[in-house]
Amino acid sequence: MIALGRDRGPGRVLLVCFAGNHASVKTIERCGGVLESAVRTGSGEVLRYWIEV
Repeated sequence: MIALGRDRGPGRVLLVCFAGNHASVKTIERCGGVLESAVRTGSGEVLRYWIEV
């Protein structure tokens, strides 16, 4: 997905994952994801990260 974002040139991509998904949180942060916000949903807390491409 990030490669697609690079090809289309938006400058950054928004990634989301559930707060309890620790593997995804670690991966996104390791790739340079910057936390924008945490949003409560009916399914749990969702974290919103931006990554510059």
